[in-house]
Amino acid sequence: MKRILILIAIVVTTLVGFSLNMILSQPLKAATYTTLATVTEYETEYNGNYYVYTDYEDLVNQIYQDIYNEVFLDLKAQILSELTDSFYNEIYDSVQDRLSDVLSQDDITVYLSELENKIHEVVSVGEHSVFGVTSITPDSGDVGSGVVYKYDSITQEYYLLTNYHVVSNYVFYETNYPDELDSLTLDIRFSDGSNVPATILGYDTEVDLAILKFSGQGLEGITPVVLADIDDVSTGDFVYAIGNPNGYDFYNSITSGILSGKNRKIDDNRFVDYIQHDAAINAGNSGGALLNLNGELVGINVSKLVTIDIEGMGFAIQVDMIKRVIERIEAGDLSQHTIMPRLGADFYYVNTLAYDGKIVLPTITIQNNNYSDFEITLPDDVDSGIIIKSLDQTGTLSGNLEVPDLIVKIDDYTIKDRNDFLEYLYSNYESGDAITIYYYEYQVQHHNYSTNLMSKTLILL
Repeated sequence: MKRILILIAIVVTTLVGFSLNMILSQPLKAATYTTLATVTEYETEYNGNYYVYTDYEDLVNQIYQDIYNEVFLDLKAQILSELTDSFYNEIYDSVQDRLSDVLSQDDITVYLSELENKIHEVVSVGEHSVFGVTSITPDSGDVGSGVVYKYDSITQEYYLLTNYHVVSNYVFYETNYPDELDSLTLDIRFSDGSNVPATILGYDTEVDLAILKFSGQGLEGITPVVLADIDDVSTGDFVYAIGNPNGYDFYNSITSGILSGKNRKIDDNRFVDYIQHDAAINAGNSGGALLNLNGELVGINVSKLVTIDIEGMGFAIQVDMIKRVIERIEAGDLSQHTIMPRLGADFYYVNTLAYDGKIVLPTITIQNNNYSDFEITLPDDVDSGIIIKSLDQTGTLSGNLEVPDLIVKIDDYTIKDRNDFLEYLYSNYESGDAITIYYYEYQVQHHNYSTNLMSKTLILL
């Protein structure tokens, strides 16, 4: 170390001293000056370099900087060549000790090690709770992922969440071709390549969730995941997607990302709440876990947006919706195979068509008669609501209301526009709930609405 310091001192002193002598011993060439306020500037040339300075000290500093720049790289290389491993380690240890002192003095805690440990814990959760789901029917073979969320110690069965679309073909054959059950396969796949058979406890076709059961006898190393509280889930959280992208060749892959938003809607006609995130997911991730940094389940991965202009937009069914579906399926109370209420009708929205107390319907079929540009006078003081355009015979309204009855209220809620109405309906009601509908009946013989507001209490299908 002493050699290096001596080397630096000799080089710098020699160069600067030599330069000063050269400067002071040579006459300045035709110095000129300009005045700016009270500062006088001089100009001169030395060794091919042009300088503008205010006094000799300023000039010396500029020349010194040029000399320093010229010799710095050579000097640096020479110094590095003098460094021994022991000297490097001495410097490293000294810096590390000093850094520790600074961090402790400023009450700063380094979390990198803790973060790494948490990520490893998330990976461990995936290894013990996320598995493969195989569905084989006569015309298809589907591979997805599933998450164990419960163990029944009485029946010794595990309960597993997956997407309905992973097992939909199996459900179709099981429902419509019971004689072909022997040709169907529904298995849970483990990391060692072994499989156990599973059965379907229930499913929700609209939310796209299914619950499977399988025997836990003789199985080890399975730990049900903890379901997060949606109120503790925030935009900006770290999230981890675990599943089987592109099949079992990439079994139990984990990718990381950021939670981009809650309560997302990705289909105008399906008011399911999704978590948006940018962890990489692909075919085979369906039904897999989206975990937070605590290893808790915040969602079940279901889809992603894929276009030439979009990337990093994955979606998972939100944990609060998952809990609602679990509760209904486990209670055996999901006869319509969805928690989402189904009115079973298409509507015209008054606020988009009403004008001067009247409304013109582009097309409508009333008692088997088809009409175009059909004009109806609205009841007094009505400027919003929904007019029944058509009815699905399996929906709630079928057999209770007719085309083109005008619905203005549901319980205490006054219908305003489409999005507001659907948001209210799907956020506050589930299939099986009672609902009171307030409406004006269309009087075919008079070609207008009744003046009396009517009501019916119905059970949502």
